[in-house]
Amino acid sequence: MARNDEHPAVAVSAHSAQFEARKSTHSTPGARELSFDVHGTPTPQGSKKAFARTNKATGKTTVSLVESAGDRLKEWREEVKVAAMVAKVEAEIPRFDGPVCVDVTFFLPRPKGHYGTGRNAGVLKDWAPLVPVTKPDGDKLLRAVCDALTSASVYLDDSQIVEHRSRKRFADDRAPGARIAVFEGNGFV
Repeated sequence: MARNDEHPAVAVSAHSAQFEARKSTHSTPGARELSFDVHGTPTPQGSKKAFARTNKATGKTTVSLVESAGDRLKEWREEVKVAAMVAKVEAEIPRFDGPVCVDVTFFLPRPKGHYGTGRNAGVLKDWAPLVPVTKPDGDKLLRAVCDALTSASVYLDDSQIVEHRSRKRFADDRAPGARIAVFEGNGFV
């Protein structure tokens, strides 16, 4: 796995071995694929809050929209964007102009409460779930990634996504982040 020293949150693998097996599940033989890892804490793109302001001098009202996740979301989307741009350059893959499929595995940090304390520090408690079943919502995590891929010019617009898969896992044996693959074609098999 190549490391981008200019951006410490990025780990890129344009032709990652982890995705070799997944290529065979794609419906378009010989289709282009862009796959890469992103290090950082996945952040959901949730709702937007609207704030209305009225200019007392003109009486004109303007509305400002603000993401509910704020700076954390901006940082996560930037990490995804940079990783995607680096992967595109390394793999020499131009922007996808047709239908695409997006496959994302999110690796979330496990809460400290899942581990014992004292002599059991670092030992997972019996009741700790194997996979994340609490917030953040998978669809909101995916929304943030898809918007970042658009801003990285992986594809022109989210409307090109004809199928997507996402899963949430705990980052027990790796750093938090995401493994992202974008396939050219009409869908998974």
